Amino acid sequence: MNNTMHGVTLRVFVLVVCVFNSAFVSAQQCVTPDGFTSVSAEGQVIQTFDALPDLIQTTSHGAEQTNKPVTLVNLWAVWCPPCLKELPMLDSIANQADFAIETIHLGNNADALQKRFDELNIQHLPKNIEPDYALLDRWGFRGLPATLIVVNNQVHYRSAGYLHQSADELAHWLSCLSQSSASLSNTNEGAQ
Repeated sequence: MNNTMHGVTLRVFVLVVCVFNSAFVSAQQCVTPDGFTSVSAEGQVIQTFDALPDLIQTTSHGAEQTNKPVTLVNLWAVWCPPCLKELPMLDSIANQADFAIETIHLGNNADALQKRFDELNIQHLPKNIEPDYALLDRWGFRGLPATLIVVNNQVHYRSAGYLHQSADELAHWLSCLSQSSASLSNTNEGAQ
C-alpha cells in the first residue's frame, strides 16, 4: 500500500511539473511586439485593472468582451491623427474569439466620434467615451494614442503612441497571451 501511495504521489508530482512547464513554455512563446513594454519591466507594480468595467458602457460590444482573459484598451481622440490611423487596424481584429478590443474616446463629443467612425468605416469597435483627460495621467501616459494590455484584470503591457504592428502580428500576440492566460488559469484552478 505504501509503495502504491508513493507511486501515485510521484505521478501527481510529475503531472503538476509538466503542466507548469507547459504553461511557462507557452507564455515564453508570446513574443512582445516592438513598442510594447512590460509594466513590470518598467519597475511599476502591475495593478489590478478594476476601472475597466466602469469605463465601458453597456454596448453590444462591452458586455461580451470584458469576460475575455485578454483585453487591449486603446485611448484615442477624434483630433488625433495617429489614433485615426490605427483605428481601422484595431477594427479589423476586433471580432477575434479569444481577446477583446476596447476603445475609449477621450473627450465628450459623441457626434464627432460617430462621424469619425463613419468616415473610417469602423464596424466592430465600441464607442466608449471618457470626458476626463486626467485618465491619461492616472494611467501613466503623456499623449495619445495610448494602449494597455490587460490580462486577467491586470495590466501587463503598455504602448505610448501609434501601434506600428500589422493587424496579423497584433492579433497573433493577443491570441498567444489569451491561450497562455488560459493555461495559467487552468493550472491555478487545479492547484486549489
